[in-house]
Amino acid sequence: MTQYQRVNKIPIISLCNIIKFFGDDFYENISFDKISLEIYSNEFIVITGSSEYERIKLLNIISGIDSHYIGHVYLMGSYLSSLNELECSILRNKFISLIYKHPCLLSTLTIYENVSYPLLLKGMNERNAKNHILKIMEYIGINQFADKLPKELPPLLLYKAAIARALITNPKLIIAYEPIVYFDANHSEQLVELLINIKQELGTSVIISTHNDAITSKVNRVLELENGKLKNVKFTN
Repeated sequence: MTQYQRVNKIPIISLCNIIKFFGDDFYENISFDKISLEIYSNEFIVITGSSEYERIKLLNIISGIDSHYIGHVYLMGSYLSSLNELECSILRNKFISLIYKHPCLLSTLTIYENVSYPLLLKGMNERNAKNHILKIMEYIGINQFADKLPKELPPLLLYKAAIARALITNPKLIIAYEPIVYFDANHSEQLVELLINIKQELGTSVIISTHNDAITSKVNRVLELENGKLKNVKFTN
């Protein structure tokens, strides 16, 4: 996306001069120092940096989970601080899907039921959405495991199921928290390639946090978060 195109498009997420102080018994007190960031459609962004704690805190603000900061956050042009908690949650669920570093699948549901669960929460009829659910599962490569329980699958397939669940609502942005932290190099590459394909083929923006610098060569935008400051270290159209 060119700078001209950016000027003429509404960002999915816009952070303006975010300041936040945090810390507890296990971490030093650190802060975000006037962080600004815009995320547009069809982008793949990697946030790196030495502190996983900092990276996760920033993703929580980007996703709208954390509202305790100074500054302004906009989601699809809506100012989040002007919304109550329910309104913010509805807006977030409409446009954003989250994937945590643990897949967080429901152990008593099949893989198919786990993938379809966000649609049920939205009040959609599973039967009417069945073709869509199966299409997403086939795209991710887990359709043959539809009737399996999570305990029957290895970690890589469980994470793919979490990706399918994130895609099922057709979000504009997927936020993945440390997606490759528990995987070896081969499985990490598979997951990153899958997320890149989602961005390229479906137009869904993806933002991930990671300590692994090896994947930065595969994406078009890399941000480094160090000591509360966020800087661009790579940007290509």
